[in-house]
Amino acid sequence: MTANQFLLLHKSKMLDEEIRELGPGPNQFKTIYFAGTITTRHGDDLDILKSVNSERKQIFEDKMKSEEDHSNGEYQGNPMFDNFEGYFRVQIGEHISYRYEIMKVLGKGSFAQVVQCRDHKQKDKPILALKITRNTEMDHNFSHKEAQYLSYIMQEDPHDKHNIVRMLDQCYFREHQCFVFELLHTDLFEHLKATGFVGFSTDKIRDYSL
Repeated sequence: MTANQFLLLHKSKMLDEEIRELGPGPNQFKTIYFAGTITTRHGDDLDILKSVNSERKQIFEDKMKSEEDHSNGEYQGNPMFDNFEGYFRVQIGEHISYRYEIMKVLGKGSFAQVVQCRDHKQKDKPILALKITRNTEMDHNFSHKEAQYLSYIMQEDPHDKHNIVRMLDQCYFREHQCFVFELLHTDLFEHLKATGFVGFSTDKIRDYSL
């Protein structure tokens, strides 16, 4: 449904921050495919959520004031939706961009975390992998470059002939750059752990990539 239709039905259950995300503006979501727990909130749920967020904001501000060095990227995120390190606070069953349903966490690294999600925009609602980068100035710069490189790779290999993971979509949600990929079996780090950190031979890499 459209954002305006959704607001007519559920505005009373929404945080001010959520309401501002929806609408016809250039940085607003115009179509709602999946809205997480918004539609199931009832009773005092909204008041409890507002109270929790207020406490998070106060704790965040207190910790930020007590830190002298902010160069490591901490306390640069949004206390409403992020932790102190700028990682998006993932909640199973919630949404990303009012489209993707978070199903479980697949992994977390120094610059991002990856969740398994369901795409409610597609008719068959495929299961995908969604990478959520950190919300820090440094990571915004990295993710901008990553978006350029991934778009170029997809453009140069349109028919998936070189065994490169396919980026299917990208979006910007609550100050986090997100990349959507096909869901594969495992990642390189997990494979290395399973093999005692024995790397791939050059021949094997060539077999995969050519």
